[in-house]
Amino acid sequence: MNGTQTMTVYKPIHTLAKKGAEMAVQAARRSDSNRYNRRKRQSQSTGAFT
Repeated sequence: MNGTQTMTVYKPIHTLAKKGAEMAVQAARRSDSNRYNRRKRQSQSTGAFT
């Protein structure tokens, strides 16, 4: 060992992973919602919903 490591930082991996998963789900739901709203707006202007 070089003697350069002064400390080890432990992070709450379960808490971080859970929050990351929650954020990913929220982002996916927003994306789906945005896609649906865009298609709905297009159908209103063209008269057809695809």
